Amino acid sequence: MGGACARRPLVLVSLGLVAGVLAADSDWVPRGPALLALLVGLPAALLGLRAGPWRVAPPGEPCGRARGGPVLASLTLAALGVGALAYHGRVTGRTDGVQAHAGPAAGLLVRVRGEVAGLPSQDLRHGRARTAFDLRLCAALGPEGWGPAAGLARVIAGGVADGVFPGDRLELVGRRRPLPVATNPGQGDISATLRRRGVRCLIDVDEPEGLVRHGPPRHGPVRGLAVLRAGLARGLDRVAREPGRSLIKTLILGERSGLDAETARAWQRAGIAHYLAISGLHVAAAAGAAWWLLARLGIPRRLASAGVLAVVALYAGLAGLRASTFRAGVMVGCMVAGEAVGRRGDPLSALALAATLTILGDPSQVFEPGFQLSYVAVLGILLLMAPLGSLRGGRGGLAERLADAHTPWGLWRLAPALRGAVGVSLCAALATTPLVARHFHLVSLVVVPANLLAAPAVSILLALGAATTVLAVPCPGLAAALAWPCEGAARYLQGLGRLAESLPGSWLPVPPPPGWWTLVWYLLLAAAALATPGGVGTASGPERLRRGVVVAALSGLVSLLVLLAWPWTAPPREARLTVLDVGRGTAIHLELPGAGHLLYDVGPPLAGERRIAPYLWSRGVRGLDAVLLSHSDLDHVGGLEEVLDRFRVGRVLIPWGFGLGPEGLRVVEGLRARRVPVLVVRGAGPRLGPLRTLAPAGAPGAACPADNDGSLVALLDWRGSRLLLTGDLQREGIGQLLASGWDLRAAVLQVPHHGRAEPALRGLLDRVRPRLALTDGGSHGAAPGTLGLLAAHGVEVLSTQGQGALSLAWDEGRGTWEARGFLDGPVVPPGGR
Repeated sequence: MGGACARRPLVLVSLGLVAGVLAADSDWVPRGPALLALLVGLPAALLGLRAGPWRVAPPGEPCGRARGGPVLASLTLAALGVGALAYHGRVTGRTDGVQAHAGPAAGLLVRVRGEVAGLPSQDLRHGRARTAFDLRLCAALGPEGWGPAAGLARVIAGGVADGVFPGDRLELVGRRRPLPVATNPGQGDISATLRRRGVRCLIDVDEPEGLVRHGPPRHGPVRGLAVLRAGLARGLDRVAREPGRSLIKTLILGERSGLDAETARAWQRAGIAHYLAISGLHVAAAAGAAWWLLARLGIPRRLASAGVLAVVALYAGLAGLRASTFRAGVMVGCMVAGEAVGRRGDPLSALALAATLTILGDPSQVFEPGFQLSYVAVLGILLLMAPLGSLRGGRGGLAERLADAHTPWGLWRLAPALRGAVGVSLCAALATTPLVARHFHLVSLVVVPANLLAAPAVSILLALGAATTVLAVPCPGLAAALAWPCEGAARYLQGLGRLAESLPGSWLPVPPPPGWWTLVWYLLLAAAALATPGGVGTASGPERLRRGVVVAALSGLVSLLVLLAWPWTAPPREARLTVLDVGRGTAIHLELPGAGHLLYDVGPPLAGERRIAPYLWSRGVRGLDAVLLSHSDLDHVGGLEEVLDRFRVGRVLIPWGFGLGPEGLRVVEGLRARRVPVLVVRGAGPRLGPLRTLAPAGAPGAACPADNDGSLVALLDWRGSRLLLTGDLQREGIGQLLASGWDLRAAVLQVPHHGRAEPALRGLLDRVRPRLALTDGGSHGAAPGTLGLLAAHGVEVLSTQGQGALSLAWDEGRGTWEARGFLDGPVVPPGGR
């Protein structure tokens, strides 16, 4: 491996750049040391080259015997300094002109001018389309008129803004918001991702009509390609139908706005989501088609190579120049250029060159999932394909030895292309497993067969989809005829993804792997590659020893995967209640010795995936003993499917009127389809250890109360100190609860209906007599009248708004609950019992 690095100095340069960016982000290398590393490393490398004699290690010679070791070390040190300085220049040293001229408070209307940077993106949020793009600020309107502004603002406009392109100069009025911060334990820090890209604030614009041009656009190749891309997309809209249209846009143009979330999720779980990113397969197909056409036209070799390079550059720019597209374009370009001059290109050096150029252009790409997955997948293919000697028909590989043994695997000899496809899928999957688990919290176990079954349909979509895209404007009739087979291929791929997703055990929900797990995984992978004949190393020794190392490494990988996915949860050792900040909704986690891990409500859609699951994983929870659903409103049950996908749930408790509405009926049918036990509570329900479930029953024969008023109530009695969870009870429900005769006294009260104004709350406070009140609901917060009423009763209020997740842990010494806000830290204990 060392010799390989010595023969490829670009590999060390790219690794040095990555190390510099990571070190700068962790504050390990400030500007001063980074500049020092550059000033020391670069002159040392130049002096070493000039002093000589210097040479790289020839093939087969270990790196230690090469005299260029100090030069390579100096070059790597200089690259580290360059990476750190590039990161500091990107992330720091910016001024927020919006704050300087419009004030620091969030939610204020601001009027700014700037230039669109990068391609706008579109998505759906709560059923409504949004357009998002980065705006490079140049001016902001303040009390004294227009003043200069600097930095990037992320603009989010409601609706679809089709006419916005890179280079447009816009003036807009919107509400300024600070960068979002993590408000729950385990939740990803979105603000860190935006800060790394240089974004300093968010601006919300209600409608696309609020984006007004204030000057001529800045013309350039990026804008021209974006306009061409939009024109091709409009042409596809006229000649192609769904689902073929969306998949053609995705596979050919890299435009994913029309792709439905269910298809994307199914492809991800099947392990074929990489087809949705423009990468080596797409760029190589474009290059191959161009080469074939130019060869048939009789174009000379070098001139044809130049034409292919132009096609690769055009297609990469047309597809948006994302990390995977740029990487594929550079690698294919290097191969074509090498072919033109009669030299064989080196894929590893081409990969390092692409990484170097990407990091120098945008250091924040190092932290993007697309960058990591793209480069690690290709690196895994380059380093792990050779050890599988059977893929090239060589001797000594696993499949070849099995074939020699006259087993059914001998059929592989008849299908080298099939073996190659299996090898590529397997190598990429092994290399990216830790990254997929970290970013997407799953591991696909059907990645190899799913890729084999998907490849023919993807090939049809690539070939016919490209032709349809090109001919949509000049020959719409022919393009429509070509789009018809694409529609069939798209439906096949949709069905394949959903079938693979639905197979039992086809994918495993996993928490983000810890650092030691990732390190051991890659060490075992490296050991298998180095010890296998034909691998990247120069291992020597008896064949039996090498086989033993490979078997041990593969066994270790399987063990690590089982360890990561094993659904075991340690029982709680202390009582704890955590009110999660899920925006507009409710989700409360209870850890109770004797009852296990319980979840009271699951928040709105996406809360289960983005907030509840990361929090539970941070607490070491892989399974829930019970989920209690207070009622069927979407802000309380919307995240249920996401929770069920990721955690084993023992049973679900619902109030007696839960399934009478359409949303509640849908939830109950979904639970039955998953074979999750459902318990219906009416009146005094079952006890879950120290937790007692209650549901207003009303008079005998009475009709079911309204949805909110039929909320499931939970009363926790722990060592004599009580907590009352009330869901969304309103006037009628509170009245029935008070008339039930139950002892409702509690030190802590979850305020009903997110703290909204409710006249019956006074009676509830008189009966409960709490010392501490908990409210949720995100930015909506509790109503002023509710806060005033709680203050009049001497109740201290904690809210997820401003304090993030609220955690109450039992303090044995004080005999009471200790309250803590995730953002504000410890809070005065409620005291009393």
